[in-house]
Amino acid sequence: MTSGSGPPYQAVVLADDPYAYYRLDEADGTVAADSSGNGLDGAYQTGVALAAAPLLTRGANAYVSLSGASDAWIDISAAAQFCDATPWSVECWVNVSAYPAAGANGSYPPCTGVRFLGNKTWLGGSSRQGGLDLGIQHQNQGGQADVIYYWTGNNAQYFSANGTVAPPGTAAHYVYVMNGTGTSHPPSIYVNGHLVANAGNANLLNAPTIQSILQIGSTGWNFGPLEGVIGEVALYTYALTAQQVRNHYNVGMRV
Repeated sequence: MTSGSGPPYQAVVLADDPYAYYRLDEADGTVAADSSGNGLDGAYQTGVALAAAPLLTRGANAYVSLSGASDAWIDISAAAQFCDATPWSVECWVNVSAYPAAGANGSYPPCTGVRFLGNKTWLGGSSRQGGLDLGIQHQNQGGQADVIYYWTGNNAQYFSANGTVAPPGTAAHYVYVMNGTGTSHPPSIYVNGHLVANAGNANLLNAPTIQSILQIGSTGWNFGPLEGVIGEVALYTYALTAQQVRNHYNVGMRV
């Protein structure tokens, strides 16, 4: 890669036709703009800090910082239907500051982590309900540690190998791809352009229950609210290829 060469990151993402694309680099206001052109704007809640810190090596953009507080998240419910069929993909850049809290699941207090994206508002208790949770599981009673974790609320879950996420204080590129059509939904997980998990497990046949909400950074079932910086969140109604994922990461890391 040549220093400073090539298209800007935003252009590379847009060329791959996202359903919704939240750069989260606004300097003021309450609107989290959808840069896809589909008009699916989101809304910053009162506890977020705008233009707080960079994420990509290339570019001077500063992105939103979330404190882990109950009012520090982004409502992108306008895009809630992105996963109403298969395949689909989620992409984001995240720099986690800390893993301060467990999620809403009262039955498993040892579980800690942070949610990137979810379509269920968890209010506590141990009742398993349909929904979508995607984020980092820092500690899990089942033995998972520092993994990318996907959960649909009915024991349909999938995660990468232990230790595959970036350590706190390090910006990283995370992509979750739900592949396949019909009843086969084998997922793939990428961290910094590398495939770290890939499976076609019968336990993963059920797609997430579609909800009327979709949130970035709020409390999940096994995840606490995100404490850290997040940006360049893109949702796709198809499966990103390995080459597309690598292209996005490589462009984001160019100086």
